Amino acid sequence: MLVFRSEPNTAAKETGAKVCLGGELWKRKRVGFRRERVTGALSALPGSPFASGGGPFAAVLDSKSKFLYVVDVGLLSVYRVNPGGGLSEIVGSPYAIGINANGVAFHPSGNLLYVANTNGGVGNIWRYAVDPNTGAIQTSSATPFAAGSEPTWLAMDRSKHFVYASDIAANQVLGYSLDLTTGALTPVPGSPFPTGVLPNSITADPGGGFIYVPCQGGRCRLCI
Repeated sequence: MLVFRSEPNTAAKETGAKVCLGGELWKRKRVGFRRERVTGALSALPGSPFASGGGPFAAVLDSKSKFLYVVDVGLLSVYRVNPGGGLSEIVGSPYAIGINANGVAFHPSGNLLYVANTNGGVGNIWRYAVDPNTGAIQTSSATPFAAGSEPTWLAMDRSKHFVYASDIAANQVLGYSLDLTTGALTPVPGSPFPTGVLPNSITADPGGGFIYVPCQGGRCRLCI
């Protein structure tokens, strides 16, 4: 469990569960903790909290836990994760992206990044090429895939063959099959799937088989 002062908005865990990184939306900070393997106790990393932009919304680590990608208000910031767990922003960061960018997820190859975005009530999931050695984003490679009305969060199943997005405006979850070669997203049969009221987040069961969708109002629904 991560405990924040102010309002926590996102969290990411380093592979091996050594480091936890989270965001405080209104204080515009990125906070980091080291996790003790046996007890699970958390202690603040040196330099934490780390300055962020206007309101960090979502964060994800690359597959090798070398870089942290943070979605902010109209910006995507990239940080190198240092051996001690500290963060240093890479050259060229932050990158300009859609003003209403929300959830973020990584392609299994580590070469592609997906960012959910909304513009005028039209949702898209944007695919960006990533340099896995430097962490840099190639904004010119941005490719959109239609994603309902207002996708807010992204999740990938354990097999890494499917991507899901919670659509808070339409009370639904969007499901896509993921092309492991090109990174293209194709709606799965039956998508979109109805949820409870205002599904503002989504996460996949590490054991496989289930997608959990917390909702802000009414009853929440478990999508399988």
